[in-house]
Amino acid sequence: IASQGHLWVHRTQQNFIGEFNTFPNSSHDDHLDAASIGFDALMEMSALSEEEGLMLVGEEVQKLADWRVSP
Repeated sequence: IASQGHLWVHRTQQNFIGEFNTFPNSSHDDHLDAASIGFDALMEMSALSEEEGLMLVGEEVQKLADWRVSP
């Protein structure tokens, strides 16, 4: 994604940006690992079909009834 210029991050994400800019020579890569795991999960989810229980983007979601609220 990043190699194709399709990765955007908010400028406040300085830890991620620092790790990204110094990879593979950074002292740690926790934020990069977390992003990688998230991207993998999204790719797996996009490969699943509606029959497997996922909703399509833009599909109407029924609102849940308020069963418990805070004061």
